[in-house]
Amino acid sequence: MRPGNDPIWRSSERIQTRFTPKVVLANSDSSGLFLGRVGGSERRAQALVVAKDGAYKFSFDEPGWFVAGARSGDQVAAALATTGPKFSLVRSSDGGATWSAPKASSAVTV
Repeated sequence: MRPGNDPIWRSSERIQTRFTPKVVLANSDSSGLFLGRVGGSERRAQALVVAKDGAYKFSFDEPGWFVAGARSGDQVAAALATTGPKFSLVRSSDGGATWSAPKASSAVTV
């Protein structure tokens, strides 16, 4: 924690500058998820899990990009888009550490 008890996400490693966060799902204890993308025309969706001590790891890497996400405790759901556009839903029941395979869905359902 920084002076004034402001939480800060930190690590001794650097997050690649090509990672662009699109959705932030933060917890009150400073842990959370960044759902984002890397790449230009060959975009890949990635999820970055951040622990309350500031340590982080990437836990998801699939073609596409995240367009939305929500969480309730350790339950996380996110909408994943690919060219077309086509939409899929991915879920995690452990706070984003592991993810289900993308399940195709219509834009109306997402």
